[in-house]
Order: sequence, then C-alpha cells, then structure tokens
Amino acid sequence: MGSNPGEWLFDYGGIVGGDSYASDFIWDARVIDDPSASSTMLGFGVLHNEDNRPNGSLKKRTRVESCAAPDLCSIMDPGKPPKTDKFAILSDATRLLNQLRLEAKKFKESNEALQEAIKNLKADKLELRDEKLRLKAEKERIEQMLKATRTAPQFIAQPTAATLHAYLITHFSEFQLATVGTFLIHESVFFLSGLPSIYFERSGLFSKYKIQKKSNTSEAQEKCIVRLVLYHVCVNLPVMLVSYPTFRFMGLRSSLPLPHWSVIISQIIFYFILEDFVFYWGHRTLHTKWLYKHVHSIHHEYATPFGLTSEYAHPAEILFLGFATVVGPALTGPHLFTLWLWMILRVLETVEAHSGYHFPWSPSNFLPLYGGADFHDYHHRVLYTKSGNYASTFVYMDWLFGTDKGYRKLKAVEEVEGKNY
Repeated sequence: MGSNPGEWLFDYGGIVGGDSYASDFIWDARVIDDPSASSTMLGFGVLHNEDNRPNGSLKKRTRVESCAAPDLCSIMDPGKPPKTDKFAILSDATRLLNQLRLEAKKFKESNEALQEAIKNLKADKLELRDEKLRLKAEKERIEQMLKATRTAPQFIAQPTAATLHAYLITHFSEFQLATVGTFLIHESVFFLSGLPSIYFERSGLFSKYKIQKKSNTSEAQEKCIVRLVLYHVCVNLPVMLVSYPTFRFMGLRSSLPLPHWSVIISQIIFYFILEDFVFYWGHRTLHTKWLYKHVHSIHHEYATPFGLTSEYAHPAEILFLGFATVVGPALTGPHLFTLWLWMILRVLETVEAHSGYHFPWSPSNFLPLYGGADFHDYHHRVLYTKSGNYASTFVYMDWLFGTDKGYRKLKAVEEVEGKNY
C-alpha cells in the first residue's frame, strides 16, 4: 500500500493481477443512486478512521470492518457469510471492477456490431426498394403491352405491328433496337430496293423506261457495292451507336402502345419537308468549287446513276447531308416505330430518285411537287456548276430559288421535239 491512503485500491489491484473471473452479482441500489455511499459500504470510511486509533485495538477494528460492508460481501459472494479480511474484500472489489470493464468493452463491441448490422439492413432496404420500383415498371410495361394487343387498330396492320414490336422490346434492349436494329433495317431496305436497278441495267429489262441510254460497267457497279459496305460499317453504324444518347435525351421511346396513325403521318410529313429544306442548302453548298472537288465529286463519279449510288459518297458528305435526315426526329423525339418508318420511306425515296428509270408507276406521276428519278437524273448528267435540282424530294425549293431553270428548259425542248434526252 502506498503512503497516500487514496492509493490503496491501485496497490491491491496490482497484487491481484491476472485475468478476472466473472460472477453473478447485483449492485446495491444505494451504490447506484448515491455514489458517496459506496465508500461507506466498502468500509472506506472505517479505514480512514483507523488512522487515529491505537494498534492495540486491531482486533476490535477488524470486527467493526467486517460489519461495515455486509452488502458488498453479499453482492460478491451471495449465500456466503460476510468476509472479515480486508485484503479479500479489496481483491473481490478489484476483480469486480475488471469484470465491469470487460463487460463494458463487450457491450461496446456489441453496439458496434449492431450499428453495422443496422447499416447493412438499411442498404438491403434500399436495394429492395429499387427492386420494387423496377418490378413495378416492368409490370406497367407488360400491362401496356397487353393493353396494346387488345385495343382496336390504330394504324395499318396495327395488331401485327404491335405484336411484333412487343416481341422486339421484350427480347432486346432499347439501345440494341435503336442502333443495331436500325442499322439492320436500313441495310435490308437499301440493298433490297437498290439491287434491282443493277439487274435492270445488266439484263436490259425495262430499257424503254431508262432515262439515259448509257449503262455502267460491271466493274463500276461492284466498286460501288464494296465501297458502300465499307462506308456503312465504318461510318453509319458508329454514328448510330454514338448518337443514341442524344436521341434518348430528345425523347426517343420504344414502349407500347404505338403512336396513333395521325401522329405518325403528321411527323413523317414534317420530317420530309424539313429534310428537303436542309438538304437543299447543304447540297447546294457542296456544289461550291472547293467542296465539290474534295468531297462531293465522289458522289458524282456516276454520271449515270443507279439505285445504290444514292448513298455512294465521301464520309464527310454522309455526315453532312445525313444531318438533314435526323434533324426532324431529333427535334420531335419520336417513337422508335415512327423513326423506323421514316427511315424506310426516306431510303426508298432516295433509291428511287437515283434508280435511273422513270416508270409509268413512278411516284412523280401521282404526287404533286415530288421530283423523283427524272428530276434528279438531270442533276447527275450535267456539269456541276450548272446542274441545279439540289432538293432531295420535292421540286418547290429549286423553283423558288431558280436552280431548276436548266431542267425546265430541257423538258420544254423535249416536249416540243417529242423525244427523250
């Protein structure tokens, strides 16, 4: 024990040392409610009073001390008689204190484990909430699909179109449909509609409807096909992949139900008008001296066009004039079905304009203001500085800006002479 009476607990704690052993105990309520009472119950007050007593009264003092802390003895060793040895009492108190510290440490670790468990439960809760929202959205999408298949027809062959579209959006993502799907549809429509004009040229079939009497060689036709495949795979497809986020941002959607027929028709008419306007000025710009020499002259390698030459162009021209085709859909944010239909019609139009044949059933014979193959063929066979006829679909832009005068004069001469050019 140290010289300072207040250090006795530390000294005896050092004597005890080692691991403490837990025991069942309950603190007396007086110790919990009144910390000052703990010194009296442990016999501390008695110890302080002993300093002024003579050594001869040790036996009596021990007896008093044994009675001073009966509650402590009953707490540490319930069911046993109170201890009278001060060293034993202090050892028990030290062991009890160590046990309390150990229990506190265990409670702290348990609390940290509970906090971590709560954190994990919160994360699981968030994941379950996200899963719930996803399932809810999936449920709504399926309900829309079922509703669309039960509704009355909204467009030509609507039940078939809705069923097919429901199959596509169920088995493929919107990104796959808007990029790879669009590319495959474009390639199918383009080559299936463009290849017949090559066969007509080689076989001589429908030769009386051919606008120019000249024909392209097989080598020239094969060169065009190879270049087209290369341009489409290396230019068109990457552009479709990169531009998808822009179309998604502008409002592109693929979910059911399909748009009403009036919405589809009005949007496509708007696309044709806007595309023709933008294409006119872009095409006219390409016929300036420098741009024609370095860019647009590739498209004019074929003075006698055939269907597939419609997309035979410099990669820069593909991007430049391709903007005219996508600007309308980008502004309106159409349904993917509408976008596909617009692309199909635009491809058929440009292939027909480059076909080199003017049939009795050609659209220009029935549709007012539509240019067609005869109108655009003149553009290819005349010197680039005098060609005119820059519009892609209609004739009114060239008429308004006077860039169709040469074509009009030629048609007047043909009408007078009664022969074809």
